[in-house]
Amino acid sequence: MKPTPYVFGLLLAGTFSTANAGEIYSELESQSFSEIAPIAQLLDDLEGPAVKEGDIAFTHNQVEIGYRDNQWEYSVFLRYDYLLNFNSDTAELAYLDKNDLPVPQGRTFNVDLRPNHMRARGLGLGYTFDLAKQHRLKIRGNYLQPSETTQGALRGQLTTLSNGYEADLKVDYSYSRDSLLDRPEESVDGHGLSLDLDYQWQAGDVLLQVEARDILSWIHYKDLTYTRAVATTNTISYDANGRLNSIPTVQGIESNRSEIQHLPRRFQFSASQPCSSTTKISCRAELFTYDGKGFPRLGIDGKAGKLNWQADYDFVAKAVGLGVKSQYFTVKLRTDDIRWEDMYALELLISASVPL
Repeated sequence: MKPTPYVFGLLLAGTFSTANAGEIYSELESQSFSEIAPIAQLLDDLEGPAVKEGDIAFTHNQVEIGYRDNQWEYSVFLRYDYLLNFNSDTAELAYLDKNDLPVPQGRTFNVDLRPNHMRARGLGLGYTFDLAKQHRLKIRGNYLQPSETTQGALRGQLTTLSNGYEADLKVDYSYSRDSLLDRPEESVDGHGLSLDLDYQWQAGDVLLQVEARDILSWIHYKDLTYTRAVATTNTISYDANGRLNSIPTVQGIESNRSEIQHLPRRFQFSASQPCSSTTKISCRAELFTYDGKGFPRLGIDGKAGKLNWQADYDFVAKAVGLGVKSQYFTVKLRTDDIRWEDMYALELLISASVPL
């Protein structure tokens, strides 16, 4: 990666910090969720217990350091995103294959797998507008330079017979590493932009907030490797134990093309107000969405000395969230289990700031 824009950005942040008494901050954000299996089992190629019904698994991870004051925000960051959309048939087939288990005979599987992955580094530049006394709006633009990507689709049908398979599978996807056909990893030439938005409205005792991430995104890749192919099953059969005996014959092309990638949108809507007129505890209703998947939450917020605290429950992830915040640091954790090997949902936020 060419260092010029990043060095320029750091110098620009230093100029801002001299002119305006802001703060230097750092932040680690990590969020992962799987419907079909614990996160640890996904990372271990699904080896383990049978998968559950579901159609989504995702992770978003970002490490960031920057400068901000009452209006400007500048940051340098690294991020890693992976979204998998699929259906239950595809999840079951993948589980049987990875665990070397027999595939049920006399059944048709509808295959649908759509990955969207990016690893990137980038720059963020944000500005906060005080629209009125009760309204506050922050707009942030991000420059992205990816080093890894995967996007596309595998679709079709696979029918198991007594003596083999019949299949019609089509794949069309672009990548830096071909995970389907196990080709060597290649470098990518990509650049892009994304847009974030925060809005806050204090309506009397009610605080309304919207956090929107990657609401618009556009990443262009030049000469990205892709595969477009049809998988046939003329050479596929069962072995003596009913397991897959060979791999499909694949006919198609591998070449390079220009590609546009769009990132999954993430939204968080929240409304909070004092639980009663005699307490300093606020009640909060929240809805988080990732690529259209909704996670409704209910929680409470309070204060103990110089610390603000919060607790909530996510009804879809079945996860409990806890957090504390002071003037200089914030720690938040949300999970559905205390054992790593049993976690289907895990969120972690750690941030710290130093005033200038």
